Amino acid sequence: MGGYKYSVNAIPFSKKDWQQHSGRVWGNLGNAKRRYDPDNLLTPSQGIFANC
Repeated sequence: MGGYKYSVNAIPFSKKDWQQHSGRVWGNLGNAKRRYDPDNLLTPSQGIFANC
């Protein structure tokens, strides 16, 4: 199916790396994160959605 699995912090990704990895769905992911995790409880230390 083309998916990837990364152990937490196994590969250090910047926000730009996550954007590239997510491709065209990046905006949808950010919107879902703001809507369903407004308190930033999921993956706060990875910085995936920092300033998203």
